[in-house]
Amino acid sequence: MNKDLSLWLANLPRLIKISLLMESPAALPYRPGALILTLACYLMVGFIALGSKYPLPAIFAQVLTEVLILGAISYLLLRIKGKLLRFVQTLYALIGVNLVISLISLLVLQVLAPGGEIEADSWLVKAQLLILLWNLAAVSLVFQRAFEIPTMLAAFAAFNYLLLYEFLLLNFF
Repeated sequence: MNKDLSLWLANLPRLIKISLLMESPAALPYRPGALILTLACYLMVGFIALGSKYPLPAIFAQVLTEVLILGAISYLLLRIKGKLLRFVQTLYALIGVNLVISLISLLVLQVLAPGGEIEADSWLVKAQLLILLWNLAAVSLVFQRAFEIPTMLAAFAAFNYLLLYEFLLLNFF
């Protein structure tokens, strides 16, 4: 596990570059341990972001739902493309992108709404919308590169992932 931790730390700059649309998920190593560490960090960010609003089991279920959707999309498309060996790298990249962008979103929240007060026409709402679009673009890029599909199809898959995830959140959480 110590080797996985040091490898994970060494690959954080790659996750940031993937989030900034500057690198492919192929740059990440095939390391299930690094994927698990990324998932654990993503869970912690979820607990930090939502811990005051939701009980911990609900947060865990939300994160697990998102990971299952991303995993299912990745598994199905990689299996169809005959590139199932990329599954760990792809899921690692997708969760890593969400981790990096979630951390930045938390920082923006702290800067633009330090007291937690959010107005409908505030800069925070506009910033969060931009962050959402950035997240969709990054997920789309990972889909496009991992699945070797056209950009528009990758964007369609990313948008549908978001719709499915939001539908599940609104109806079951």
